[in-house]
Amino acid sequence: MSGGVECVCFFLRNRAAELYEEAQEEAGEDQRGKGNNWKYQVNVNHEIGVLKDRLILLLLEDDGKKR
Repeated sequence: MSGGVECVCFFLRNRAAELYEEAQEEAGEDQRGKGNNWKYQVNVNHEIGVLKDRLILLLLEDDGKKR
């Protein structure tokens, strides 16, 4: 892989890990006190898909302020 692609992949992996941790904490807070039998878990595939879609939209955005 070229250096640019490796940097983008590294960034996306780190960002996905950060988002996963945040979402997992939020899921735990939502579950707390409900007495459920199963632990809430974040759908990692959905999270990665959303991150990918947002990155594509960001790269295609012409307006610098929105970007």
